[in-house]
Amino acid sequence: MVNLFHSFAKTTSRANFFNFLLLVRMGVVVSLVALALKLPAQSQFAAGLFASSPASNYGSTGFAKGGFANPGWGVFLHSRSDIGMLPAGFQLEFRFTFQRHAFNTAALERAWNPFFESRFAVETNTRISTGAYRPVQLSLGPSYFWKLSPDWSTRFSAGVGVLFANMDEVTFAISNAAGTTFALETLATGSEPLFSWYGGVGVERSLGDSWSAGVFCDIIGGRSDIETDFDLPNAFEPTRPVLFVNTGLFLVYRLGD
Repeated sequence: MVNLFHSFAKTTSRANFFNFLLLVRMGVVVSLVALALKLPAQSQFAAGLFASSPASNYGSTGFAKGGFANPGWGVFLHSRSDIGMLPAGFQLEFRFTFQRHAFNTAALERAWNPFFESRFAVETNTRISTGAYRPVQLSLGPSYFWKLSPDWSTRFSAGVGVLFANMDEVTFAISNAAGTTFALETLATGSEPLFSWYGGVGVERSLGDSWSAGVFCDIIGGRSDIETDFDLPNAFEPTRPVLFVNTGLFLVYRLGD
C-alpha cells in the first residue's frame, strides 16, 4: 500500500509558513486601509452586487493551465475622494472587492485522474473535496466622472492593488480499481498578496440630491501560484493569470449634496 500522507514535521513547517504569510497579508490590508483613511474627505460611497465570470485560463479545465473556476458572484465597496490637484471630473477611488467561485469539481477530477494513473502505474479513481476561490482585492486608482445629461452620467475607473486568491485547499482522494483509497494529495494557491489591476466603466442615473444607481462592467486581473505536496510534471504551469469579468448593479451615496 502506497502511503503519501503528510509527515508531522512537514505539516508543522507548512503551517508555520502560512501563519507568517497571514501576518504579511494582514499588514498589507492595514496599510491600504490606513492610506484610505488619510485621503482627503470622502465625497462618495458606492456599494454593489455583481455576477463574475472567470476569463482566460482561470475558467479553463485543461490540466496544464486550467483554473477550474465556475462563474460566481461578488460584492464591492468603493470610497471616492475629491483631490484638488486632479482635473475636474477626476476622483481618487479606494476599492474593496470580494468574490466567490466554486470549483468545477467534475472537470478537476477528469483532468487530474490520468496524471495519478501515470504516476502510480495503476488504474485510479480520483475524487476531490468541494471548495471555492474567494478572491479579495484591495486597490486604489483614479476615477473619471462624465455627466451625460442632468440625470445620467458615466464613470471610468482604473487602478492597481493587491489580490488574495484565497483558494480552498483541494484534497485528491486516490482509489484503486477495488475502491480502496491509498493516497491523499493536496493542491492549493499561495497565500501571499499578489499584484493586481482593474479597469471598468459604469452608467448611473440620479435618484435625487444624494443618491444614484446604475450598472457597471469591470475586469480584475492578477497572477497566482499553485502549491502542491507532490512533484508536478514539466507541462504543468504553477504560475498562472487570474482574470475576472464582472457585471452588476450599484448604489451611490454622495456626501454634501
